[in-house]
Amino acid sequence: MKKILIKLFIITISVGFVIAFVNYIFDPAKLFSNENYEKGIAKFLSDGYNVTNVYNYDERSLQKYFINSMKKQPDVIILGSSRSMLVNSDLFKNKLLINNSVSGATIEDLIAIYQMYETRLFKPKRIVFGLEPWYLNENNGQIRWKSIIDEYNKFLLKHFNQETTDGYYKLTKYVYLISKYSEILSISYFQSSIYTIRFWLKNNQYYPTKNRINDLFTRETDGSIFYDKKYRTKSDLEVKKSAMHYIAVKPIYSLDNFDKLSAKYKELFQYFIKYLKNQHIEVSFFLPPYHPIVYNYFASSNDCKLVLETEIYYRQIAGNFNIQVYGSYNPYKYNLIIEILRLRRR
Repeated sequence: MKKILIKLFIITISVGFVIAFVNYIFDPAKLFSNENYEKGIAKFLSDGYNVTNVYNYDERSLQKYFINSMKKQPDVIILGSSRSMLVNSDLFKNKLLINNSVSGATIEDLIAIYQMYETRLFKPKRIVFGLEPWYLNENNGQIRWKSIIDEYNKFLLKHFNQETTDGYYKLTKYVYLISKYSEILSISYFQSSIYTIRFWLKNNQYYPTKNRINDLFTRETDGSIFYDKKYRTKSDLEVKKSAMHYIAVKPIYSLDNFDKLSAKYKELFQYFIKYLKNQHIEVSFFLPPYHPIVYNYFASSNDCKLVLETEIYYRQIAGNFNIQVYGSYNPYKYNLIIEILRLRRR
């Protein structure tokens, strides 16, 4: 029995070592890197180059280095999630636009990234917010914003008294660091690391280019993105399967236990908007549409019924602050289904 336990112990240690080694070396989210990867991307962007073959990096660190390397104050900035990353300078002629959207964004991200501009004494004339339903879900499960928690706390300390800051707003880095380094032994992170190996073998190094549209995933000089060719050229059937997969995986992305609109996040969001308006910054709201399959599910599901209520809330806030709203979670509102079919026929 003793020998069996020893063998099991040795096997467990060996497996743990392999997992930790692979996760550390291939590090798909660049959790354990020294951020030189992100610094290099930011340097190319600030020098006027698009950057292609960009994969697996800390998007929030990139925003920090990108903003710090800017040579001019932008006229317009976009703050949102990955669903807002495609908004680019083509939509804002004769304006210097920067898209600072990050995957899985939260209200904390919006505030922290804006604070980076304040730290540089930059004040954009206009901010377009890409608004997501999970911003108002306290159980959204997003922790990536904690990599820029210093900027978030800096904003809070300037705008709230000590008692409030010491309450539910005051946060520390410890929770983030623990969650970050626990990934060294994570099976799911190991799976992502294995997936990353194929990019590493093909040359995982990004490089600058003047081309906007490339075969590989590309960051444009304005911070927006172009997806890789394989993603851009999905068939109708592949897109439909992706939408079906999105609603099949439970919990649905960042909508777990979404049983109420968070009073805390509503208060924080409204304060932030009021502050920006008082700074004479023009604010606009963008509600990126969902795929019809996903939207139909939200409209009929008890688990996600609050998604539609978040749009009502955002529109109420827009009305209160005289803010222009673009888009809707509802793809039928602007006949997007018809437009997609037209594009497919071209």
